[in-house]
Amino acid sequence: MSYKVTRDQVGCPRITLTGESAYSHALDAAPSAREPELNTGNWLVMAFAVWSIPDILAIQTALDVAKRFSGKLNLGLRPFDYPEELGAWCPGLGAVNK
Repeated sequence: MSYKVTRDQVGCPRITLTGESAYSHALDAAPSAREPELNTGNWLVMAFAVWSIPDILAIQTALDVAKRFSGKLNLGLRPFDYPEELGAWCPGLGAVNK
């Protein structure tokens, strides 16, 4: 059970989960719109800055929290480089600190 934060061939951040539960999901960075599955059921979405060590370390805490709920909620892990990337899937978040 682990996670790895990397970048793809064009430099877009990503997270890969290995051996994690079915209710833990690696979400794409900077989607053009909110994924339909986020509108169904209970979700805890952790958006994390890929350049922040504290954010990356907090991923394990989020995974542990999701495990404590034993599938009663889904965990989505969303990497980002800039806060503006958050607005397409969660309107208002991209305007933080402006």
